Amino acid sequence: MHQRLILAIEKIIPIDIACSIDEVTCRLDARDIADPADLSQRIKARIAAEIGPCVTCSIGMAPNRQLAKIASDMNKPNGLTILRPGDLPGPLLGLQLDDIPGIGPRMRRRLIDAGLWTVEALWNTQPKQLRALWGNVTGERFWYALHGYDLQAEPAARSMFGHGRVLPPEWRDFDHAFEAARLLTTKAARRVRRAGYLANKFALWLRTHDDRWYGETLLYQASDDQAALRALRILWDKARSERAPTIRIKRLHVALFDLSPAQMRQHDLFLRDDSTRAKWKTISDTIDRINARSAKTLVSIGPWTPPPGGYAGGKIAFNRVPELEDFW
Repeated sequence: MHQRLILAIEKIIPIDIACSIDEVTCRLDARDIADPADLSQRIKARIAAEIGPCVTCSIGMAPNRQLAKIASDMNKPNGLTILRPGDLPGPLLGLQLDDIPGIGPRMRRRLIDAGLWTVEALWNTQPKQLRALWGNVTGERFWYALHGYDLQAEPAARSMFGHGRVLPPEWRDFDHAFEAARLLTTKAARRVRRAGYLANKFALWLRTHDDRWYGETLLYQASDDQAALRALRILWDKARSERAPTIRIKRLHVALFDLSPAQMRQHDLFLRDDSTRAKWKTISDTIDRINARSAKTLVSIGPWTPPPGGYAGGKIAFNRVPELEDFW
């Protein structure tokens, strides 16, 4: 449904960022700025025609993404709110502090402790004051966004690729849990390759009813399945030796991290595995192409045994919109 909505909206206006499973931002051109109500009507009509009358959308338009998000929440579930620069701060003054994106319970408490009880008081602050309250430049950017400035923050650098899974009761022994871990590790390595990165480290988290285990090992700037699965086996054997083999593993998580762009790989003078690593990369790339051709996992290194319920690695999450490849 997310993909269908994206396709429907992009027939009217290009999408700038898919923020979550149910929220996107778009940049307006001169025509849309001149007649935003017409743009809203065309988007709503397209969604109704291609998705159906049961899915509606709330649209907010404003000088920047922060204010547009605030506007989109002001007239739900099927409304349109336009915040023009000349109208500010008027329409904002009726909001509560926690109606503003970026102000969670802790920040709200911090603002109140500083004497900022209302949105009007927040509006009348200075950039440096909010920087001090936030403890970093985010507070200053927040001030400028609230006042209608369209600041472009630097994109956050990717730090890791990982997958986790709560295991069904019949899969909580070490052997079944390892099969789930192998599948999740392979899916994480695929995402690293698709994004054009190499990982220098691999980590494994295990959670039982009343205990936790964590370990990490080096990958030496790799993204192929063999390297990731070898790292998993090293940590899995270590976990088994340090914990009773009869423990029940309730949840597991794997991650490839300490990333660098693939084109910036530095060869290791002492490791001397460049030719072997290149062969495994070729094998993984070939497997990716075969699977992409059929849009499912036809080839894998070792067994491919999804846990009960399937869809390992492809769950819907609001902090990351799944890619179609996650469901293969």
